[in-house]
Amino acid sequence: QEAMAVSQDLRVSVRPEAISLAAPRCHPARETNRLRGKVVLAGFMGNITRFQIDVGGVPVQVYGGPTAAYAVGDEVAVDFPFRSARAFD
Repeated sequence: QEAMAVSQDLRVSVRPEAISLAAPRCHPARETNRLRGKVVLAGFMGNITRFQIDVGGVPVQVYGGPTAAYAVGDEVAVDFPFRSARAFD
């Protein structure tokens, strides 16, 4: 993939299962992107828990394990590995 300019606007795509949620105060793993957001939807779906996170007005879908314990209104860190992101201009 071609390099993008530092100030260039772009869209980023990440598969929901590549995203993890964490407490905002903990440190991210190496080579991990981190965004902050608020849980706006949390629903148990058998072997996964589906979350929708509001990140600056943009909805981000996250699939967590069945024991994921975040509630609507919780502030969370949205983490995803560098390699899982795909950029589009």
